[in-house]
Amino acid sequence: MKPLRWFPWNGSKRWLIDPLAQELRNYGGTGKYLDPFVGGGSVSFLMRQVHPSVPQAVSDANPWLAACYERQIARDFRVELPDNLFDYEYWRALTDDLIGELDLHDKVLRFAVCLTTAWGNRWKTETDGNFTKSSTPTNPKFTGHDYVRGKIEKFLQVQWLRPGLDQAMAADWTRTVAEAEPGDLVYLDPPYPETLGYGSQVWSLNDMLDVIDWISDAVPKGIHVVASNVADLERLYQRAGLRTFTVPCPTRSNTRRARVEVIGTSLPETETIGIEHFFGVGS
Repeated sequence: MKPLRWFPWNGSKRWLIDPLAQELRNYGGTGKYLDPFVGGGSVSFLMRQVHPSVPQAVSDANPWLAACYERQIARDFRVELPDNLFDYEYWRALTDDLIGELDLHDKVLRFAVCLTTAWGNRWKTETDGNFTKSSTPTNPKFTGHDYVRGKIEKFLQVQWLRPGLDQAMAADWTRTVAEAEPGDLVYLDPPYPETLGYGSQVWSLNDMLDVIDWISDAVPKGIHVVASNVADLERLYQRAGLRTFTVPCPTRSNTRRARVEVIGTSLPETETIGIEHFFGVGS
């Protein structure tokens, strides 16, 4: 069974891998890589291919997703599929207020079960982690035992972070970037303006301005920054001191209009190179 490269998570930047590969290649690799909005991890995975020896510090405000990264760097961690794997109501009932009572094993399994059987427009999740049924009927395929077991086994094979080299944690983005030093590379992919939540909080325009202010302070200090978001924010990235370019998105926004993404970077511009140079896949 072929393992996943990264986690199939909402908001994934996998379609930006090609242009981001070029930007990461321009990094000199003299510090560490920080990814405070790591999400599905496709850019962190790409960074490992482009600069294998650069230490990484990844984090996410979603503590269940963050546990899946903590699993990658936990020494000798093994996940055994439990007898109650298919008791979906049990796993869905493990909401955010109960996470402190669970070990890493159960946090990872809860995320994997819910990702496979509930998320992805089949169920909806409130900001406190509680589930409410979607009005769209659930396809029985997504709860069948063979399907779920196969998906979770593939999910649990995802591995690119390294014990002893990398760090992973559940944290607000500000906590992660506070560790950035001159020579480090920080990739910022904050929530889109129309996103209703960030972890258990609402992501507001003020939060986005905090990101812009941080970039404005960090770049003159010699901290390298690559950032992405919807193209409406291009002028903000430019005002923060980043060189920008836009990339058309192959999917549409929830307003059904074509979406264009902006990438802002403080790294030098060099010749273009294809993503196949790194790990043999197209964008």
